[in-house]
Amino acid sequence: MTSTPGYALESFAEMTIRGGTLAAPNAQRGIYAHAPLTVENATLEAKDVAIAAFDDVTIQDSTLEMGENGYALCSFNNDNHISVDNCTINLPGAGIGIYHNGSYRDLVLD
Repeated sequence: MTSTPGYALESFAEMTIRGGTLAAPNAQRGIYAHAPLTVENATLEAKDVAIAAFDDVTIQDSTLEMGENGYALCSFNNDNHISVDNCTINLPGAGIGIYHNGSYRDLVLD
């Protein structure tokens, strides 16, 4: 894991966040995930994007808190598999829950 300007947490290996809060209200993006990411029983807070995903993401029993007009989860790859179960996504303003970049194909939502 590393920290990159604009991101609170950047991961290049499979990662699980279990419990607790990742609070990054001033970071443009909370998590920049290049590998599979699992979030369980946690709260993620970010200004614009909670999770920018370049691989599969599973979110269970968690809360995503966004700033005004933010995005909860952005998918930026082909064949990403996104699973969201029993979660709360708080999007003030005209926010977007799940965004898939149109340049990529075959997003699978569970």
